[in-house]
Amino acid sequence: MRRFMIMKVAGLAGTLVAALAGMFVLGASSLVPEIARADGEHLVARAGDGQAGFAVNAFLPEQITVAVGTTVRWDFPWWEPHTVTFGVPQVGAPPATASGSDYDGTGFHSSNLLFGPGESYAVRFAATGTFDVYCIIHPGMVGSVTVVEEPGTADTQESLDRRGLEDYDRELALLEAQAKAWAARPIEREVLGDGTTRHTVYIAGETPKGDVQTFFPPFIEVALGDTVRWRSVTVTGHTVTFGPFPEGIPRAGNPAVDNRSVPGETYRGAGYWNSGMMGLDLPSGTNFEMQFGTTGSFYYYCIPHVDQGMTGAVRVTEDGAVPSTPIPAATPLPPATGGGLSEPAGGPAWLGVLAVVIGLMGAGGWWRWAVRQRGRVTGGR
Repeated sequence: MRRFMIMKVAGLAGTLVAALAGMFVLGASSLVPEIARADGEHLVARAGDGQAGFAVNAFLPEQITVAVGTTVRWDFPWWEPHTVTFGVPQVGAPPATASGSDYDGTGFHSSNLLFGPGESYAVRFAATGTFDVYCIIHPGMVGSVTVVEEPGTADTQESLDRRGLEDYDRELALLEAQAKAWAARPIEREVLGDGTTRHTVYIAGETPKGDVQTFFPPFIEVALGDTVRWRSVTVTGHTVTFGPFPEGIPRAGNPAVDNRSVPGETYRGAGYWNSGMMGLDLPSGTNFEMQFGTTGSFYYYCIPHVDQGMTGAVRVTEDGAVPSTPIPAATPLPPATGGGLSEPAGGPAWLGVLAVVIGLMGAGGWWRWAVRQRGRVTGGR
């Protein structure tokens, strides 16, 4: 694995944060692909992809060879946000470069942080060489573009599509294998001193190039008075959130996302309950517990990954017996009702993701996490 320039100098953290903040301000309107050029060809690759419960955070394919003058457009087909970035952020430089602009291998050249589906970003390669490309928020998402003089040695669209599909299938299979193993584990239950039971739900499954966006188990039945403990064993941050996301307050850097919210001793089907950003090395730690003080079926979700299918439900009965009717398989998107079974509210959840990313960056947490993860990915190289 290559060691990319973005991780070589920790002192660039402040510049990187400023660049990312600018990317949010610019928005997607500056990123309309401009690949209609009279000179050279253009090719299409993918920046990440996924399916419900899984995010593959990889350039597809990771290595591309093009002839000088070729424009490469990266499409963003999945909800997980990414950047297409070359070089190191420079103080005073624009935080993002217009789609379709020339890149000659020097300076900082990057898209905004783009939330698919439907987004894309193009780069025209104006000089020969091999150029590292990476996603600013996913340390394992790296690749390269080799620009050559002779088009005969360059990729065709067919070869890019074939290798991109191979890379995607390989990474997805690794994630699916982890999910299958976690789903097969028996639920951990512990009888407490007061006679109630604590049930453990795991947040698990990730590779250097992807995340499993699932709770294990996603649906659980408990008795009135029981406790559910969510335990994260991932570096990637997730939340366990019941109730609607608070409206009328800023989401960027919002403590309602990053911090824990426990408005009572027991959950009675109402209010905003949130674990905060849980994960290895993250401020909210790896465990979150809720005791349930009323019967009913209650949906919860992960704020940054709800639109990727990361939702769950707890059904509380008088005695904890498994009811004859299953929990309806609805997908709760914020804002949810918080009490009982809610229908999907609709709308994108990207604002929640934005709040998570900016909040972590503002605290310096993302940079420290990225450096640690880069060490895991590269083996310390």
